[in-house]
Amino acid sequence: MSQCKEFQSGDMVAALKFADELRQRQAAGEYLRHITMSSENTNSVGIPSAAMAYHWAEHKIAA
Repeated sequence: MSQCKEFQSGDMVAALKFADELRQRQAAGEYLRHITMSSENTNSVGIPSAAMAYHWAEHKIAA
């Protein structure tokens, strides 16, 4: 079952601490399949999408 926890927009320390605690529990063997943080830019205008002019090949790192 998916779960999430919301944090105030200025409380990055608490959000990072929560994610770190989950990763530690996962490393200790608890079944936690996917841990991620996401945010929404409230100042964004328009439909969210990838930039059309972005050329990924120009920005990839040589291995």
